[in-house]
Amino acid sequence: MSKSQTLERAQARVAPPPVVVRKGSKIPPPKPKPNPVASEPPVAPKQEAKSAAETVPPKQQPKPVAESGVSNKAPPPEVVERRREMLIRLCELFPQCFRPTSPRPLKAGIHQDIAALHPEFDAAVTSSALRYFTRNGRYLAAMVAGAPRIDLHGEKDGAVTPGQAASAAACLVRKKARAKQAAARSSPTPASRP
Repeated sequence: MSKSQTLERAQARVAPPPVVVRKGSKIPPPKPKPNPVASEPPVAPKQEAKSAAETVPPKQQPKPVAESGVSNKAPPPEVVERRREMLIRLCELFPQCFRPTSPRPLKAGIHQDIAALHPEFDAAVTSSALRYFTRNGRYLAAMVAGAPRIDLHGEKDGAVTPGQAASAAACLVRKKARAKQAAARSSPTPASRP
């Protein structure tokens, strides 16, 4: 198709339909609209910016997450079982480091040490097990400013910073508040007597 044919088609689409005006009619004929130039694309009218909630359809909007930033949804049973098995394995391989009854702060980046020593371990399962271990109430209570961090062999490797200690303390407070709320929901309310 040549440029002239394209221009003719564009003009034909934009041209207004003919209007018949009778003598004595008070309706003025419509003003002809200027023809767009073939090389310039039509300009869309400006639209007001919409918020993210308006642009996402209701079914696709993200579900609310707990205040702590952690989802309230429990993991599937197979994930829980694999995580439990990994924790048992880590406790057997590194008893100086992973002590469930009296945990000590772990070295930052300890997951890299585990991956280097045991590349056969699934990284996602190891990460899940470490998250579970480090979110335990006893572990969070052990995260005190200046407390030594330990490596896989139980040797000191760094210390807990005041910021990390404050973060752990806040996490522990949220954890206790959630446990208290869960206990209040699950306990039966006493029946009122007449």
